[in-house]
Amino acid sequence: MFASSRGESQRWIAALADLIADMFAEGENRPSDVILRHALRYVDADAALLSMPLDGERMEIRNAAGVGTDSLIGQVFDRQTSIAGRVLDSGHSAFVDMSRLKSPMSEVSGYGPMIITPLLGMRALGTLGVARTHERTPLHADDLERVVEFASLATVAMHVDEARAVREEQSISAEHDRVASQLLDSLISRLFRVSMVLAALASSSGDHEQRDRLRETAREIDAIIAGIRTTIYATRPTQRDDSLEL
Repeated sequence: MFASSRGESQRWIAALADLIADMFAEGENRPSDVILRHALRYVDADAALLSMPLDGERMEIRNAAGVGTDSLIGQVFDRQTSIAGRVLDSGHSAFVDMSRLKSPMSEVSGYGPMIITPLLGMRALGTLGVARTHERTPLHADDLERVVEFASLATVAMHVDEARAVREEQSISAEHDRVASQLLDSLISRLFRVSMVLAALASSSGDHEQRDRLRETAREIDAIIAGIRTTIYATRPTQRDDSLEL
């Protein structure tokens, strides 16, 4: 029993590693495309639907893969009365007999029973629905565990991708701040040199009116420099001294 459990854990970890590796591979595929493609393979399904909440009242089929799914992408449905909405809000999976389901989406009638499971992590992300066509052996309630298992994989992968996106955004922001800081420092240096030149010209000028204008311009430039420095120091984060303890 222990060996079987360890084998399942190793299979889960290997599947997660493959999923994340594909999500991070260079290319134009969206993360949801990769997740759905892996879902089809992991569950041996013909169709996979990823539904996400738009608000408290509506959900949308954000992406789909497999047989007959192209027209389903972008379909919006009621969150309160739909099975996917109930699955999302309750956190419990559902086994749905599509032949008895009264759905405004006629495309789903081409599938056998569908298993819908929530994608739950730190928050409810959405739902994953998988099914096979009528031509194949349908999914059974016994397949629920495998679908839930993959949903846990997908949730981890989605959180990893989300964290990567945040890290990249922060990295870009930090680079922008660095370039902007360099430009401002360069601008201050140039303005300071101009101010010094004007002050020197004022001192050597024999024209009283010209001397006053040069000195006034130099003072205005000094005021601009002071304003830029004040702005920089107000927006730059303060350096924390790690040697001090609270």
